[in-house]
Amino acid sequence: MSRCGVVYTSDNNYAHVMGTSLYSLLDHNQLNSDLDIYIISNGISDENKHRLKEIADKFQRNIFFYDLRNSLCRLVGNDPSWNITTYARLFIAEILPDSVDRILYVDGDTIILRELQYLFELDMEDNNVIYGVLDRYNKGSIERLGLKEKVYINSGIMLMNLKIWREKGLPNKVRRHLKERKWKFADQDILNFELNGHIGILPMEYNMYMFSRKMPYEQAIKLSFDGIEKFYTKNDYEYAQKNTSIIHFAGSLFNRPWQKNSRQTDHEYFDTYYSKTPWSDMPYTKRKYTPKISTSIYFYFCEKIMWNSWKKQNYEKFVRQYRFVNELPLKIKRILRRIGCE
Repeated sequence: MSRCGVVYTSDNNYAHVMGTSLYSLLDHNQLNSDLDIYIISNGISDENKHRLKEIADKFQRNIFFYDLRNSLCRLVGNDPSWNITTYARLFIAEILPDSVDRILYVDGDTIILRELQYLFELDMEDNNVIYGVLDRYNKGSIERLGLKEKVYINSGIMLMNLKIWREKGLPNKVRRHLKERKWKFADQDILNFELNGHIGILPMEYNMYMFSRKMPYEQAIKLSFDGIEKFYTKNDYEYAQKNTSIIHFAGSLFNRPWQKNSRQTDHEYFDTYYSKTPWSDMPYTKRKYTPKISTSIYFYFCEKIMWNSWKKQNYEKFVRQYRFVNELPLKIKRILRRIGCE
């Protein structure tokens, strides 16, 4: 079996978060002697690279850094509307050496709770280019993108067959997509659109959100929006809750674990691993809010009203509030445009 590769992407401000995920990954995969780490860096400082190397050295792992700032601009051009770190997942096959045939991409806002040998040893079908966990929380994504095969995965955790990716000439196709249209969810939309029909589905336990970690299945499926036809069964869902392998702290509801006063589910796992990293003496940061009125009202609902429902485990009420709050900013923006405030 070829060596295993795990890829992270990060800028300097996010290095401590990604480093915490890296520590949890290596801690739970110590028996895998062939695990290599690739960091695609958007300006990570030498000091933070040294800290990341400290973690890799502790577990006797190889770690390789690839700087995005110049190379990616040559690949896709300079578009100021996106953080170039966003582009990285689309061009991993070009950024990494051709000798790397398959990798596991892992978002930095994750904590790994178990060994991942299943993913490293998965027999990837020739027809599939990437594998991921089905995403249930993006409103109308299937219909919006016109996906014939009604599968839409979250790009935060992906097993990627780079050999087939290169053979199919996907980097050039991705570049065309970047220029041809605007994408609501950037790289995630492009991956699901271009690879529709060539996407494998991973078990749910490899990408678990705050909602799926705590909510009963009957309430969680109510957070599904129109257009999603394929999802996991109740048995799959409940198994994943009991056997979570990767926690994904996507979304900012109740503050993320590396922010002060986080009440997000499972933040204690982040705290535990953060305390073991070279950044352990760096205090958590205060959350920054935008000055927009609509955003302020949105977060008031999230942190004052919705929190009470979540804390009391009144998930039925929470779901109603969540759906209302997610539609609220658009309604407020429309009103403010009419009266000339935005």
